Amino acid sequence: MKSPPRSPRETILGNGLLRQIAWAAAAIAVVSLAASAVAVPLHAHRQTSVFLALGLAQLGVALALRSRAGRRPWRGRGLELAILVSAVLQLLAVYVPMLNTLLGTRPLPLPAVLAVAALALGPALLVGFSRLIRARGTGPR
Repeated sequence: MKSPPRSPRETILGNGLLRQIAWAAAAIAVVSLAASAVAVPLHAHRQTSVFLALGLAQLGVALALRSRAGRRPWRGRGLELAILVSAVLQLLAVYVPMLNTLLGTRPLPLPAVLAVAALALGPALLVGFSRLIRARGTGPR
């Protein structure tokens, strides 16, 4: 609320938003490819590893894009709750046999899940770091 309103002539994807979307998408794609590559030595199902990496990376980016407006009451935490529920549902899709059949997933060994989760943090950290640089006024606008 402290910044002036945007010009009506400015596009929705202006002010560097398109660039930010492209970086996040590229980072998620790289994480997905890395999850596929990591699955082989960990004796994990590639398709499931990529499925989990894609979902968790997207949830992490959504969380990183959340505005940091100080302390919020519990009623104002809908996005965080939705992300938590979505992450649990993703894990259920990996470990519930009926969902395995439906979605073509297979249970992953714990080392594979930990590796995929660690990889999935990458795009969120990239987005969060770029937001921090931009907020301090040292990055591209």
